[in-house]
Amino acid sequence: MDSQQKLHLALAVSSMIAGTSAACFVHKLPSRGWAGLVLVLASFSGLTMFEHVGYVLSTLLAMLWGFLTPIATVYSFRARRRAPDRLAALAAFVGGIIVGGFFLIIIAVGVFQIFRTLAQGS
Repeated sequence: MDSQQKLHLALAVSSMIAGTSAACFVHKLPSRGWAGLVLVLASFSGLTMFEHVGYVLSTLLAMLWGFLTPIATVYSFRARRRAPDRLAALAAFVGGIIVGGFFLIIIAVGVFQIFRTLAQGS
């Protein structure tokens, strides 16, 4: 792994950490089902565009997705109970479960890749 790839990996991981930290303050925002749905759809669109762009733009999408996904997941979970528009909140909740599952899988694959790289280096 060259230095540019390490930099891009560090940026993507730092955006995931920042998104997870920002998700801790989502409870202070007003709960709306449509807002949760927009966040989940933005997270899905970032996930689906990884393969169709160049290397640098895919890194920026990974950073955006890593920041936005924890916020979208937590917001959709909280909006389900308190939002006045229940149907949109339920759709955001289901989408939050799906995108949160993808997030956990990608984190697990990333941790595996880091340990595999460290094992090959020694």
